[in-house]
Amino acid sequence: MSDVGPSSHPGSPGFIAQRVAQWGRDGRAGPVTLEIYPTLSCNLDCSFCDTTDRHRPPVDELSTERWLRILDEGAAMGVRRGFVLG
Repeated sequence: MSDVGPSSHPGSPGFIAQRVAQWGRDGRAGPVTLEIYPTLSCNLDCSFCDTTDRHRPPVDELSTERWLRILDEGAAMGVRRGFVLG
């Protein structure tokens, strides 16, 4: 495991500089952040929102098993942080 410090946070300038340097050396630097949206469905009825199509039943959403594989793949690529949205 790497050291924790100001340069280890994915958003810090030091961390970003390290990632750019790695990419420059070998042309490879996997993603740092993974955002997943398990669903885009919405059960709210906000007057300002124009996404009424999100009130329809979900179609072709990924299974829990597939989402877990995606998270495993991200970890194998070096993802340092993740967000679950939607």
